[in-house]
Amino acid sequence: MPKVLKKKGKDEEKQSVWRFLLDVVVNSIVIIVIFYLVQYFLFAPFQVVGRSMVNTLHDGEYIIISKIGYYLHEPERGDIVVFKPPSSNKDYYIKRIVGIPGDEVKLSKGKVFVNDKETQEEYIYQDVPTCLIARMSSCPNDSKIYQVPEGKYFVLGDNRAGSSDSRTWHDADNREIPFVEKGYIEGKAKLVLLPVFSVRLIPEVNSELVN
Repeated sequence: MPKVLKKKGKDEEKQSVWRFLLDVVVNSIVIIVIFYLVQYFLFAPFQVVGRSMVNTLHDGEYIIISKIGYYLHEPERGDIVVFKPPSSNKDYYIKRIVGIPGDEVKLSKGKVFVNDKETQEEYIYQDVPTCLIARMSSCPNDSKIYQVPEGKYFVLGDNRAGSSDSRTWHDADNREIPFVEKGYIEGKAKLVLLPVFSVRLIPEVNSELVN
């Protein structure tokens, strides 16, 4: 005899609906948790604000940073990093690491010297002095020497004439606070994601020192 298909009762239909809704909620929670875990531990998006990293990065571009690399090794000279500066715990900055722990960094007449050797900086914007703003009559901390402490980093913008960075940060008592703590570094910039016509990998830089 042919099988007779029974119609689902109202209780069964309700159970099916609730089971479907429960699956949707559980799957949504799992996706959200995975998203935040990835963002917290692996990768995260940030937007570039300002011109301090021209011509490497431009105002308004969206970038992807990698966090996982610094679990495996220390930040290196030449890395472009997103971090919270010592002068503010609210805003994120993006700059290039110039000095690592133990380095002696000297700024002199528009040049950067690390451990008494001049750095090769083909990425800097124009040939300008290490001033905060081009129209300033004098350069802040020109010819100053910085000894980078353990666990901290000295950073500069590629657009040296238009960057607030290790040369200019001060606390409420106007004392210099030039170094970024490793724990405040969010990650290394790896990719420009938006605008679409500007998608590109951010070039790796071997920050060589010359005699």
